[in-house]
Amino acid sequence: AIGLAMFAKLSGGMIAPAVAALFLIKLIREKGSRFRLMLQYVVFGVICVPIGLFYTVRNILLFDVPVNYIPEVGQQFTELPFWTRLFDLHMDSVFPAMLEHGDAYYEHNVFLALLKTSLFGEYNYANMWRGFAIPAVFLFLAAAILALIALFATIRLICFKSSPLASEWRWFFGILYATLLFSYFQFALSYSNFSAQDFRYIALTIVVESIMLGIYVDQLDPQNARKQQIFRITAGADALFCICSFVIYFLLGFFKP
Repeated sequence: AIGLAMFAKLSGGMIAPAVAALFLIKLIREKGSRFRLMLQYVVFGVICVPIGLFYTVRNILLFDVPVNYIPEVGQQFTELPFWTRLFDLHMDSVFPAMLEHGDAYYEHNVFLALLKTSLFGEYNYANMWRGFAIPAVFLFLAAAILALIALFATIRLICFKSSPLASEWRWFFGILYATLLFSYFQFALSYSNFSAQDFRYIALTIVVESIMLGIYVDQLDPQNARKQQIFRITAGADALFCICSFVIYFLLGFFKP
C-alpha cells in the first residue's frame, strides 16, 4: 500500500518515518523474535521500495528529472519576508486572496492560506454570488474553532503521559503528524507560490486530528463544568460547520463556474 501510494505521488512516503518507528518499537520489545522480525522487514523493503521509487528512478534515467522536481506553475507572488509569511494575519475576505479574484494581493500567510484553501480551494465563491459570503464567514469561524480545539487535542494526547493512547500509537501519530507539518511548512515557505500553501499538501493531518479530537471529546468528564463547556463549543462548531458546508456546496450546484 505504501509503495503504490508513492507510485501515485511520491509524498505518500511521508508515512514511512511513522511506520519505521513502529518497526523499531516492535524490534526493541520482542528480543526473542528479532531475527524473524528483521527478515519480515527485509521482505517489506523488497516489496515497498522498488514499487515506491520506480516512477522517480524512471524519470531520472530517461529524462534527468530531479527528485521532488517542482515546475514553476500557478500564481507566483513577490518574495516576502519570513515574518510576513507567518505573522501577517490581515485579510479582506474569508475567501483566498488572489489578483485574478480582484484582490490587491496574493494570500501569503501560510496559516490563513491553509485554513481558507481547506474550505474553498483556490476560489472566491462571492464572485459568483455575493450571498455566498454570509455562510462562508460562519463556516470560516467554525473551522477555525475546530482547528484550534483539534490541534490542542492532538498535542495533549500525543505529548502527555496521561493520554489514553498506548505508547506505540503516540509515537506513530506523533511522528506522522510532525512529518506532515514539517513537510508542509518547508514546502510552503520555500516557494513564492500561492499553490504551494494549498491544504491538499497537508490533508492527511485531518485524519490524525479527527481521531485525536474524537478521543479527547469522548474522555471529557460530564461532571466537570469546564470540560462540558469545551464539549458544547466543539459540538456547536461541528454542527455549524456541517450546516454551512451543506448550504454553500448545495447552492454552488445552481451556479456555473
